[in-house]
Amino acid sequence: MASVKSLAKDTIIYGISHIFPRLINFLFVTAYLTRTFSESEYGRYVEIYAYLTLILGIITFRMDTAYFRFASNKSKEEKDKVYITLLVPILILTGLALLFIFVRTDYLVKITQLDNAGKVIQWMAVVMGLDAFTTNIYSKYRLDGRPLKFMTLKIINVVLLVGLMVFFTSVMHQYLPSFANWMDDILSINSKIEYAYFANLVASVVVFLLVLPDIIKVKFGFDKPLLIKALQYSWPLTVIAAAAAFNSYYTTPLVKFMSGGGKDGETAAGIFSAGLKLSILLNLFSTAYNYAAEPFFFNNNNKENDKTIFGKAALAFTLFSCFAVIGIYAYIDIIKEILGEKVQPGIIVMPLLLMANVFLGLYYNVSMWYKLSDNTRIGLFISLMGMGITYGVCYILIPRIGIMGAAWATFLCYLTMLITSYYQGQKHYPLVYPVKKIVTFIFGTSCVLLLFWLMREKWEVNIWIRVSFNTIVLGAFSYYLYMTELKNYVPAIKKMVLSKLKS
Repeated sequence: MASVKSLAKDTIIYGISHIFPRLINFLFVTAYLTRTFSESEYGRYVEIYAYLTLILGIITFRMDTAYFRFASNKSKEEKDKVYITLLVPILILTGLALLFIFVRTDYLVKITQLDNAGKVIQWMAVVMGLDAFTTNIYSKYRLDGRPLKFMTLKIINVVLLVGLMVFFTSVMHQYLPSFANWMDDILSINSKIEYAYFANLVASVVVFLLVLPDIIKVKFGFDKPLLIKALQYSWPLTVIAAAAAFNSYYTTPLVKFMSGGGKDGETAAGIFSAGLKLSILLNLFSTAYNYAAEPFFFNNNNKENDKTIFGKAALAFTLFSCFAVIGIYAYIDIIKEILGEKVQPGIIVMPLLLMANVFLGLYYNVSMWYKLSDNTRIGLFISLMGMGITYGVCYILIPRIGIMGAAWATFLCYLTMLITSYYQGQKHYPLVYPVKKIVTFIFGTSCVLLLFWLMREKWEVNIWIRVSFNTIVLGAFSYYLYMTELKNYVPAIKKMVLSKLKS
């Protein structure tokens, strides 16, 4: 029988697979780049990733979700046929995207105002193509219950990225100057930060070669009627994915262009990106939850208890994320020391972005109704609405209040999408959610964040007094969570731990 316990187990497994590599990326790559390069160089680095993430969401055509939809509870032979069938549109769209980028590189450099970045754009386009090609094999690992394979590849990717980035941008020039000069000439390097992109390219190629044997092992089979059904199912999800990428990543380019563009715009984008990276500590858990939730809910759809599982999972996510939000911001002055003083101006956006990520995680849960009921077109309109809110609020507020405008845009976007999806779901695919409890915990968390923010930004309370006070509040909040909800789970947790120890 499906249970929140099994979802929690999957979330932990895929959480390690997703959070550990991202945490390494955050602690080393982000910290290294913000300390080594200027705000404008870092802003450009993030901006290029934003563009390619947006394109990646389009060319994969959400075949990963379609794979869950059409391969769940199928035999190995049927899964292989679904896999190959859904790989076809990815290959076609990836080829067309790469062709366009390589042929029109100069045009792309011009419209994005990324001077002298043509070579880098082409490198990252190849990375994007490799990521697109391997998207469904990762989905296959998830559906087939191969978390160790999934986790190993994710860790190898980030370890390679970190190691190569440090080697190419620092170690090589310091200890191997002749080799560094040779590499500079071969790759036509104009700035050391270009090696950060090259490191990503090398890491992606290595991981692609590692997954290639598993791709080759898939038995060939093609089902044209299935492809038509999958395309009809996934095209709204593709627009949703593009809108999600826009809402999550395109705020950085919007900050650049709406702050005047050029060097000043790139600097503002770099500052905002630093705050965005800090808030991603919570986003890591939201994404890990989504990794586990999609296959879990598809595999357990139409079972008797699925009406309550969604609500229990949403409440469990809310409890954890509210605790994480307060914990992260309570010690933000300690966390920022990892990244250096350059990120200091970006911390002001943290409370809004942290709460936005809570809404995003809940939206992952609430929005499952239109995937399970094949009402993806409604999800499309919700995502387009969110995209409009992001752009509209950025357009109005960034010229007036700077990077806080982008933070408000992200906050309002995810909150509106969450509320709209919930009410639409109750009309078309009603599920039971403990709304009052969820709203209560979110409201309490918002009040605590506001207090912490006022003490830091407005009242300028001494850092040690502030951290001490924050620790007391965090302890009190933890006790409140325990007494109101968590203590009910203690007997089940003890039983699970004891059974694991006996086995």
